[in-house]
Amino acid sequence: EQFRQVSEILAKDKNVDAVISVFVEPIMVKALPVIEGINDIKSDKPIFQVVMPLPEFWDEYRNESKTRKPLFRNPENPAVVITGMLKYENRPRNDGRLITNQSSKINFDKSKGKFLSQENVQTLADAYSIPIIKNVMVDINDIGLNSIDFPVVLKAVGEEIIHKSDLKGVALNIKNKNELLALAEEMMNNFKKQKVQLDSFLIQPYILTKFELLVGGFRDQSFGPMVMFGTGGKYVEYLDDTVIRSAYLTDDDIDSLINSTKIGKIIKGVRGEKPVDIKKIKNAIKSVAQMMLDNPEITECDLNPLLIGENDQVFAVDVRVKC
Repeated sequence: EQFRQVSEILAKDKNVDAVISVFVEPIMVKALPVIEGINDIKSDKPIFQVVMPLPEFWDEYRNESKTRKPLFRNPENPAVVITGMLKYENRPRNDGRLITNQSSKINFDKSKGKFLSQENVQTLADAYSIPIIKNVMVDINDIGLNSIDFPVVLKAVGEEIIHKSDLKGVALNIKNKNELLALAEEMMNNFKKQKVQLDSFLIQPYILTKFELLVGGFRDQSFGPMVMFGTGGKYVEYLDDTVIRSAYLTDDDIDSLINSTKIGKIIKGVRGEKPVDIKKIKNAIKSVAQMMLDNPEITECDLNPLLIGENDQVFAVDVRVKC
């Protein structure tokens, strides 16, 4: 009763913002009534309990507690929580936080455990204004029948083809139809030798590139939907210039995400270079974050690379989404 009364008095004091109650169980006093008494206190202020009981207390608390509020084993731990609360309470405020519970109208059931088809990826990109580059999907036997504006990029498409560069499934800056046909035939032979199924080809315009970025998302078991930003391209694992944040973002969070990377500082202009249109980059990050929030079926996605062209255009040239 004394522990409860002291905690109530402290919580009512206008000079007190939070209470940490520490109880070390003596031999003659059971821990459960003390802990439950404090759990019953009604207060707008946080009351944290640290308990150092006999071992049998924990099963007793799990089975008999009415509230089962979280308890701490060490006095330092609630202090860490209070620090986090203060940082959150004093963060910059704005109206840019993303809104959840929208719908992308995609049936994910058929793709569980797999990467989405290019058609479904395009549908998602349209729904979330992801700046995916213009794509032409062609059958492997119809590669020469389409009217194409050169130069182009040729990419191999297939369920087993995840990292195209590793399998030599990408050809850049193709300048004419003869070169396109020759490279397509070379890819088909290469995939046949590797015993990897090649289903079709993707043809995209070739873009003169200033920067390659990465914008991605994944679902963490503990922390929920996350987003990633940093330097993109095929060397992303080696350059190690990426930052991860929760997908529950504000505009200020996105600024912090970009500013926390080397590429983020570079694209804002260094050594007299003109800065890129940061708003377009922020919109791409926001789109991926919103897509992760709205669609719990999506386990991971990435826009790699997200290209910034010579005239400040922003294009996602390779978009993967997995369920």
